Amino acid sequence: MTKETKLRSELATYEALKAELPLQDPIYLPTDKLPLDEQINGLRRVRDLYRSGLQQHRDSLRLLKRRYEGCPRAFIIGNGPSLNQTDLSKLAGEVTFCVNGFFLKALELDWTPTFYVVEDHLVAEDRAEEINALTGSIKLFPASLRYCLDEGPDTIFFDHRPRPSFPDGFDFSTQADRVTYTGCTVTFTCLQIAHWLGFRELYLVGVDASYAIPGDAKKSDAYGTGVLDMVSDDPNHFHPDYFGKGYRWHDPQVGKMLEAYAEAKRVADAAGRPIRNATVGGKLEVFERVNYDDVLVTMPERQRRGTQQTAPRVLVLDAVPFGQGTATGELKASLFEDWPSDRLLALSAEGQNDVAISQDGDTRIASGKNDVLRAVRRFSPDVVLYRPVPDKPTFARTASAILAATKAPLVTWIVDTWQDRLERTDAVAGRKVDRELRVLFANASRNLVISQEMADDFAARYGREFSPLANGIVPSDWADFVREERPSRAACVIRYAGGLAPDMTLGTLLTIADAVEELGGDLDVTFEIRTREHWLREQGAAFDRYRYTKVVRADMSASAYRAWLATADIVVIAYDFGEPARSYVRHSLANKLPECLASGAAVLGVGPSDFATIRALLAAPGTTVATSPKDVSAKLQELVRNPAAREKQGEASKEFALDAYDIALRRARFEVILQDAASSPPRGAGGDLAALAEGPVSVPVPVRRLVTFYAGRRIIAPTFAVSLAMLPALPGLQGIPGAQFGPALAIGFTFAVVGNWVSQLRR
Repeated sequence: MTKETKLRSELATYEALKAELPLQDPIYLPTDKLPLDEQINGLRRVRDLYRSGLQQHRDSLRLLKRRYEGCPRAFIIGNGPSLNQTDLSKLAGEVTFCVNGFFLKALELDWTPTFYVVEDHLVAEDRAEEINALTGSIKLFPASLRYCLDEGPDTIFFDHRPRPSFPDGFDFSTQADRVTYTGCTVTFTCLQIAHWLGFRELYLVGVDASYAIPGDAKKSDAYGTGVLDMVSDDPNHFHPDYFGKGYRWHDPQVGKMLEAYAEAKRVADAAGRPIRNATVGGKLEVFERVNYDDVLVTMPERQRRGTQQTAPRVLVLDAVPFGQGTATGELKASLFEDWPSDRLLALSAEGQNDVAISQDGDTRIASGKNDVLRAVRRFSPDVVLYRPVPDKPTFARTASAILAATKAPLVTWIVDTWQDRLERTDAVAGRKVDRELRVLFANASRNLVISQEMADDFAARYGREFSPLANGIVPSDWADFVREERPSRAACVIRYAGGLAPDMTLGTLLTIADAVEELGGDLDVTFEIRTREHWLREQGAAFDRYRYTKVVRADMSASAYRAWLATADIVVIAYDFGEPARSYVRHSLANKLPECLASGAAVLGVGPSDFATIRALLAAPGTTVATSPKDVSAKLQELVRNPAAREKQGEASKEFALDAYDIALRRARFEVILQDAASSPPRGAGGDLAALAEGPVSVPVPVRRLVTFYAGRRIIAPTFAVSLAMLPALPGLQGIPGAQFGPALAIGFTFAVVGNWVSQLRR
């Protein structure tokens, strides 16, 4: 084949590949800087990504949304000269979006950007080597750049398209997992992604919006838009080599940028999640300006400087005390760790009949209900955080009395579906509790749950909005722990920490012990279980028959517990497969999940695939999951017999957990939730909350969420009950204007219509 024939063939291949792409304008394609064969191979990668690979990247974006939605803020960092007058060290610990050549500045910093974004094909081509070598940040790139940018575990490609309103306006996408739109600047793309991820506030830093084009820059329209080929130092960015000699960039269209920013402001303001400009100097005036130094202070600093309201006074009503090794106790202790102790009052159950009062490190037993009420009045809470439970009736009555007596806004928190378990074992008690929960949720400013799965279920069930909030880790507690190299024939140590509840974990733990017993005859393997004294006493004997499994009492400090996990070869998270476990913990997120992932040991998860914790394990890198009892033995053997593979798995899980489960993000979100609740209007004292145990209670339910049951069957689904006029006739119900339903003894409900709301009275 002659060179000419080969060239014609390659050009035909190039054109055929280009015709298969959704984006064919020059700014989305390789430039002639790349050899033709590289362009062809690159276009194949782009085509394949659009054909079948984008869904996986969309799923990765949605996982990020679950991690960051509701977080207080993020910073989008431009690369203007003002960065040289900005103390970027203050951004350590913040969520940051950095772009293009920021890696030139990152060399000066002791922190790594959370996200790194490039959208310009000229930047991607000219800096491909540096960009592909970057580590530590989540890299976000348009799918069209796959021709020169690598895939990898830290890289997510997204669908970036021309603006539909061209040439008359700009479009700001609120569905960045589906599509983002061009806006003449990469920061516009960052704003769309960050807004969709769910941050409550966005701050721009280093976005100067001011350019002076050097007179010696070579200008062309080679790729459909103005291109500048630099022959001297760059005066428009923080570093002279940013777009310095030999680098290309698009002619900045400042007027168009400002139009795009105005559209971003309009959408963000309408959503109540503003964008503010914290740039030092510059000429961007579209967004409200704020002082960079005032924004970047911690809660204690804000309080000392008086620049923001102090932490609200929080009354915590939870039968389980802070800490003490219990899942919910440790979760509260972790989230409240930085809270000023004088602004926190905790009430917990002491046995079945007493209430403990804890504040400022001191705990005492209340002499009675009046003593508790006096303590609450003296404390004068700004907000009440209440976790209702079914097995402490005295504490529940005390909590109801407190809620009836105080006007402080209420935040509820549910961490497992105990009400379903109660409904299964005691239908009468289950109906009573259902009524009480509906009252609580209706009177709350915010309702918290432990997982997104629980939030979705409860929203459909109770007609209210629920926000997920779960545990995290302090990365520094785990990052510096170096696992010792072990000989390939060394003993394999499997460890589990947690309860032995017969309706939750016991059956699966016995299955694992059976599998270990089979392996123990051939390999040096042991299974260690650490559990609380109660479970050791109640269920420890069930493991007496095993030679290679031992059960001991959990009695370790936090640091010793971390070391115990981190020196295991395999750590276990387990759930039973029966209906009792499903009705109780299917939506729960294991408190130890982040700790196990961060341990560096291989993680073995066992449980149904639709349980929230198991779903989280399936989504995490480096985990082994058995979603059926019959798979346990094979999965365990695979880990035990392959020490090198399980070490790699542990490393991948740890790297993921140190970023994904950073407790700082969860604490910041928790602070915002409580601040927001504290600033909401006070509740009226008494009312429905005072009547929790005294009979039928009216609970407002939006009509679009109304679900009625007849003989145990759902007969009006939320998706159809969108208006009173659409509600169908139900057998045996009295008609009222706008709908055919009313008192019905057979169903056990009474409904009354008030405007567009329905009040449900439970018999």
